[in-house]
Amino acid sequence: MITHVVFHKMPRAKFNHGSETEIEFAFDAEGNCMAYTTVDVAANSPLRVSYGSPTNPSFLFARYGFMDDSCPATFCKIMDIPKTPDNVDVGLDPTKMLFYHDTGDISEEVLDVVLYAKVLSNVKYHPDAPTFKNQFYQAHMSGDVATKQAIHEQFRYETLGEVKKHVDSFLKNLDDLAVKSEGKSFDEHPRLPLILAHNEFVRQTFQNVKTNLDAFVGEYEQSGADQWGQDGGQWVQDEGQWGQEDGQWGQEDGQWGQDSGQWGQEEQWA
Repeated sequence: MITHVVFHKMPRAKFNHGSETEIEFAFDAEGNCMAYTTVDVAANSPLRVSYGSPTNPSFLFARYGFMDDSCPATFCKIMDIPKTPDNVDVGLDPTKMLFYHDTGDISEEVLDVVLYAKVLSNVKYHPDAPTFKNQFYQAHMSGDVATKQAIHEQFRYETLGEVKKHVDSFLKNLDDLAVKSEGKSFDEHPRLPLILAHNEFVRQTFQNVKTNLDAFVGEYEQSGADQWGQDGGQWVQDEGQWGQEDGQWGQEDGQWGQDSGQWGQEEQWA
């Protein structure tokens, strides 16, 4: 069984990517990089490291040019919220603002950020009244779960309505990109199959999210706003949804402006 290997420089290229990994790196006092196994590895088994956030295949596709369809989730692609300190505090982070591929679940960070930065920013207040936005921020920073939940419940329809509007718009963008790819030769555009595979993964994820959102809207409109908030109406997961903590917003490798759908160098992806 391999336990560790010493390198004189960062050896990431010597290992394949995997959402489930067997290798971690550490450095000694001389600057040598040591790769340690984190599990028992049988002979002739792969040794894998993560090339990036395992919850965002778009980063791996953009940076390394391959598609990891084992990723459980993808960045929600909400790009119109400014990176202000308070928005970051509330959860503005592409590694945490996630849509889940198989279930269509939405991470808590998406709902927190959309409620805070979109919905509560547009609520009209009496000049002398404390704002819901300030109350929500203070509750979030102090860990006041009850107050956060109460504000979420009061504006759940508006929050999920904003998310639904984004999902519907992005699915339309994917349809438009698919039309642009029709009739193009894979010989002339060798990366096109990979681009289409990436877009299809994103489409499936967003479609699953849309199915949940459509069901919520139908139930809400049938039962009425005053009745919403019962336990049976909760479909967003409570835990296990947050992405890796080491992702950074704004670095060169983390710029997702191209995610909204670009046709560049005679290719397209979402």
